[in-house]
Parts: sequence; structure tokens; C-alpha cells
Amino acid sequence: MLSPFLYEGLAKMHPKLSHRQRLNLWYSYEAANAIKDLPCFGYFYDAARDKAKISILAELGRLKDEGLIRRVAAEVAELAKQRALSVKEVEKLLRRYRLQLKREGVI
Repeated sequence: MLSPFLYEGLAKMHPKLSHRQRLNLWYSYEAANAIKDLPCFGYFYDAARDKAKISILAELGRLKDEGLIRRVAAEVAELAKQRALSVKEVEKLLRRYRLQLKREGVI
């Protein structure tokens, strides 16, 4: 979880962001750090445009476990490409999965 010290740092770096936006940014950093060496990283981050799919990365980061983030990211990237899923569809899929894991006590 995000410590008060780190949260304050984010607040200073991004003063115009809301609390929720700061948390999303933090979770997206966590996920990006966990998957940066995977082949699927290109799905989540377009280096040529320097553009990341923050909402998807934020949902992945909320899984909290690095191993789980890596496995789910690889599966989601493949599924999204196969089915031509939009960012919103992938986001919903991940949110449902995370909430299911939470109900089952896995995370």
C-alpha cells in the first residue's frame, strides 16, 4: 500500500490530480514496474508515442502481488489482442477479476 510519505511525494509532483487519480498513478507505476521486462509490456505501453494504458495498469497494480500481476498481464494482453478488446473492456474484465479474488480472500 502507498505510504503517507510516498503519497505526499505524488501530491507534490502532481498537485492538480485528485486523490483517486494519484492512487491510480501509483498502482499503474507498481504494475508497470512488475511487467516491464515481459514481452506483453508493449500492449500496455507504446514507447513510440510515450503513452501508457494507465487505467489498465492501475487495475493490474491493485492486484498487489507481483507474480499475480505478471501472470494476469500476460493473459490479458493476449486476450485483448485476440478479441480486439477496448481499453474500457479490459479495464472492466480486470476489475471483475480483482473483485472476485477479493471476495474469495485471495488478495
